[in-house]
Amino acid sequence: MTQSVLKVAVEPILPEVSTNRILFYTPRLVEESGEHVIVGTGELYLDCVLHDLRRVFAEIEIKVSDPVTRFCETVVETSALKCYAETPNKKNKITMIAEPLERGLAEDIEGGKITMRMAPKDRGKILQERYQWDLLASRAVWAFGPEEQGPNVLLDDTLPSQVDKKMLGTVKEHIKQGFQWGAREGPLCDERYPTINGTHLLR
Repeated sequence: MTQSVLKVAVEPILPEVSTNRILFYTPRLVEESGEHVIVGTGELYLDCVLHDLRRVFAEIEIKVSDPVTRFCETVVETSALKCYAETPNKKNKITMIAEPLERGLAEDIEGGKITMRMAPKDRGKILQERYQWDLLASRAVWAFGPEEQGPNVLLDDTLPSQVDKKMLGTVKEHIKQGFQWGAREGPLCDERYPTINGTHLLR
């Protein structure tokens, strides 16, 4: 499937015209800044969409920004350093490493062949048999992201001898929420992360 790589911001030249009238027929996003953005696979596609907006659907004059190219951050090898954050009282630390996913796993997650709705045992069996994950890793999947079918994986890579699992459970949802946010926006470009395997360690 071809992904959108260019985007342009659009707005009506006359401020009293509703932006919804412009964007009713187009694939669009609303950025945090409030801009209405049209995304497309190339300049020709965007030219066609903008022509249709001006002449066919909205029949109004619009102001269009310069095209911006989409940037993607990804992981090509296992992190050389561990990234960690510490609580203010210095009693708790969360450590993260990132590594690439096995070939084909992201497609299975995005295609719905492996989901968070599956029983952990069934999901673990697929990960062990098809992708040679060990038993602990295959049962330690906390989340896929962004959303439920995103191609990024968050694992709890801690052992009961290292961590109080009951206490870990009290912060699990917060860690998952942070993972979803990071996978959705990326640390640098404000763009979705393509396929990574985020392995999380808590000490």
